[in-house]
Amino acid sequence: MGPQRSTPRPITSEKDRQIRTIQTSLIHERLIATQRALDTLRITHAEELEAERRASEGLRKKLAVCEERVRDAERERDDMREVVNELVDRGLVVSVSKDFAAWPCSQLRMTSLLDPAELTPPAPPTTPPYAAALIESLSTSLATERKAYTRTTRVAQNTIAVLEAQLALREAELEESWSGCGEEEGMQIGEEEALRVLELNVRQAEEDRDGYEGIEC
Repeated sequence: MGPQRSTPRPITSEKDRQIRTIQTSLIHERLIATQRALDTLRITHAEELEAERRASEGLRKKLAVCEERVRDAERERDDMREVVNELVDRGLVVSVSKDFAAWPCSQLRMTSLLDPAELTPPAPPTTPPYAAALIESLSTSLATERKAYTRTTRVAQNTIAVLEAQLALREAELEESWSGCGEEEGMQIGEEEALRVLELNVRQAEEDRDGYEGIEC
């Protein structure tokens, strides 16, 4: 028999120790996770129990209120039954005896007649001060809006006129470039007239725009 081969026990022992350490760490982590999950379940269960307790307390209060209303209705029913029975008994007594003196006298006594009520004519409806102020403010705002609308319309019309004048001037320039030399003088007069109209429209548009901005301010 040859010599027996010895195994490295220290290395194996160290490896086993590391494996046990890893297993212990995993078990510890699982235990912590399980403990956290258990705590979460306990908190959730406690909250659900508290909510159920509050709901049960609310239902119990509603039940007590309903029972009290039922008791009040029963007492009112009993009182009405007694009143009806008393009225029936009185009716039977009068119908049998044919004597209305059998009815019990009322305990109320009128010492004197009341004075007739004075009928006063209804007061005319008056408008509250704040309503009058509100109406006046709305009327002023409406008038301002109308003026602004008129001014805006005028500015728009003047702007359109300016654009039309510019368009006419452009067409005149095109016609001048197309026409011959014999029409140069007539075209120059038309161009001067168009420029004059354009200047007038631009000036009027600027005045209207300034007035409109003054109203807005």
